[in-house]
Amino acid sequence: MVISNIRLTKLKRYHFVDADDNDIGSIEDLTLSKSTLEPLHFILGSHFFEELLEELGRKENIDEIAPINIVSEIDNEHVVLSESIDNLEITNEDGEIPDSKSIYRYSKILNYTIFDNSGELDAKLIDLVLNYDKTSFIFNYANLKTNLMKDGFYQRFEISVPISKIKIDDEKIIISTSEEEMIKNAKLQIKPKEKGKSTIMI
Repeated sequence: MVISNIRLTKLKRYHFVDADDNDIGSIEDLTLSKSTLEPLHFILGSHFFEELLEELGRKENIDEIAPINIVSEIDNEHVVLSESIDNLEITNEDGEIPDSKSIYRYSKILNYTIFDNSGELDAKLIDLVLNYDKTSFIFNYANLKTNLMKDGFYQRFEISVPISKIKIDDEKIIISTSEEEMIKNAKLQIKPKEKGKSTIMI
């Protein structure tokens, strides 16, 4: 995979270009495999199809589906695909993709409840880091910040968890660690009394 260590929130600002140099839109959503949690497809909000449907007097919610493995290049503004737009699958008029039972939509799991080994967390999924060998979920975890502030750690925190430590089940995202382990990792990675933003690797 060409994509290496880049956040989904950043990629959403990029324009996608097909093999014929057509601007075909930007990321509306992402799919992940239910079995491995690896990212599979970008769902693109397409200027091309929007214009075509407007000409036909239709307003269906149809978007292109770009498999991640056809990304051939990324620069500072564009994601270049190795395929023409004509070869891409599209969502149906309800916005669903083929084989939808085997995938998660990122837009839906954003609202799932977060758990660790001990129970529910006051945490929220806020981003993904896409990487060719280890995709990670990024969480905002308010209680971790509160506990660390008591010990003199004043940074703003987010938690990076590799998909190998994550399970999704029944609208729950379960992190295979504990709050105590997260605090321990944080104290090994950051310094007391420093300010700014820190990403804690779990």
